[in-house]
Amino acid sequence: MSEYLRKLDVRADIVTLSGAVEIAPRLGRADLICDLVSTGSTLQANHLREVATVLESHAVLIRTPLTLAISKDEWVQRLLMRIDGVQQVRESKYIMLHAPRAALADIRRLLPGSESPTIIPLEGFPDRVAVHAVCRENVFWETLESLKKAGASAVLVLPVEKMLA
Repeated sequence: MSEYLRKLDVRADIVTLSGAVEIAPRLGRADLICDLVSTGSTLQANHLREVATVLESHAVLIRTPLTLAISKDEWVQRLLMRIDGVQQVRESKYIMLHAPRAALADIRRLLPGSESPTIIPLEGFPDRVAVHAVCRENVFWETLESLKKAGASAVLVLPVEKMLA
């Protein structure tokens, strides 16, 4: 970091912090921070904004071409399966809603990129169900509005962090 600042002719005292670096300005510990970010949502939550990119990076997994012992190879396969599970659901959302049974066909068509949704009867309401679905495409406000028009209520959209298919 000091080399980067020196190239820009910026004099600064560098303080190394670990953990929630985003709160340093609020605590009076820093005027500026340099942090690793993926989405920037934590910066926004702390009323900060990106002003410069110091480095673009991405993670890679490198495996030896040599044959591994069975126990090590099983561990590598589990790791790869977990990474794949995270990557497959990167843009996925978990949608839960209530709907009249009569609207199920329309609601299924409106759920973007979903497999067959889970349909659960609602206790005390024989003509209504809860619908749960993982949508593998982004869910936009227009989609939610269309679901509402089709009869959905109590619509909840949650991010999906991990999923083994």
